[in-house]
Amino acid sequence: GAFAKAGNARAAKMRARGFTLIEVLLAMAITALVAVMAYAGLTAAINAASRHGEMVQRLGEVQTAVNWIVRDLRQSVDRSIIDARGDTRLAMIGGGDDNEELLELTHSGWDNPRGQRRSALQRVHYRLDADHNLWRDNWLVLDRVDDEDHLQQIKLLSGVQSFKAQFLNGKSKNAKQETLGGEWVEQWPAAKGD
Repeated sequence: GAFAKAGNARAAKMRARGFTLIEVLLAMAITALVAVMAYAGLTAAINAASRHGEMVQRLGEVQTAVNWIVRDLRQSVDRSIIDARGDTRLAMIGGGDDNEELLELTHSGWDNPRGQRRSALQRVHYRLDADHNLWRDNWLVLDRVDDEDHLQQIKLLSGVQSFKAQFLNGKSKNAKQETLGGEWVEQWPAAKGD
């Protein structure tokens, strides 16, 4: 009994003095592990938030570009123009394989807040450049002497790999499509056979 009491007294005395080296090292290892896990989680959360922010920004850019196109199409009018070479260009041209001729049209509703003496009609042209940027060009006059005369260019969107437009032709090749209002074509004006 006396030997056990002495051992218990010694153990109690050691506990009263503090932690052993092994206990301190074990506590440090656990703390380091928790810190590494917290850092990895925080880094993943920051990266996810950054990617989300980039995606939201890109979505906003795409929506802005689509809004420009939709607005111009909704306000399109049947008004052909005379280009700088003196050639007549139809009210709407689009499609084909040429990225320079994606879509060109005349639209109404051009704001005139300063009350200038000009038409409310505007000619716009959408095109892709070699760097995959979608541009919206517009002229301040419809019938122009020079293509560069009064040309304004707005870069709508970058990183555009392709842009395809389809046009609903009033003609159809079969009775079923007639009820739907026509046939979708890739180029406007539609070829004579379409």
